[in-house]
Amino acid sequence: MTEPPQIHGSLEVNIKESTPFSEGIENNKIVFRISPWRFIKGQVSIELLAIVGFIMLLFIPLILFMHYKTNEMNVNMASSQSFFISSKLASIANSVGSMGDGSALKVEFILPAQVKTLYFGKLGNGGEVMFVMNDGSQISQITRFPFNSTRNYSGGAGYKLEFLSQNGSILVLLSK
Repeated sequence: MTEPPQIHGSLEVNIKESTPFSEGIENNKIVFRISPWRFIKGQVSIELLAIVGFIMLLFIPLILFMHYKTNEMNVNMASSQSFFISSKLASIANSVGSMGDGSALKVEFILPAQVKTLYFGKLGNGGEVMFVMNDGSQISQITRFPFNSTRNYSGGAGYKLEFLSQNGSILVLLSK
């Protein structure tokens, strides 16, 4: 049995990239065999990080665009709901007025949160159902009969109103 060779003086290092990582002594030289995949792992991580970062940069404008479009759709939907409610309230007022003194109707509805105020007023010989939105726009419906109401209603709440015909005008009361 022979002893392993003794190494004295300077060391020579050979790097063989085609074999898996290992250490050993061959021909009186210390040999480090390094796998090429050892360095590529770090490169793959950096490339993956760069790709994920690039994709995130693409999604940020898309998310902002979707946020603004969603907000715009909510405002449009609130305007449509407000127009529908104002039309129905004006129609109810005209119906109650046409039925004569002492007739009444109750209506229950929810004002959208984007409505600042709802009020019933006089307009010439008739009346007006007016919605004022948070953005300053107005939705108005004209009725044949004037309103006798001094109360304003704010958005984001549910209401049960009673329309009562008295002396040719419509009295709007908060019903329970």
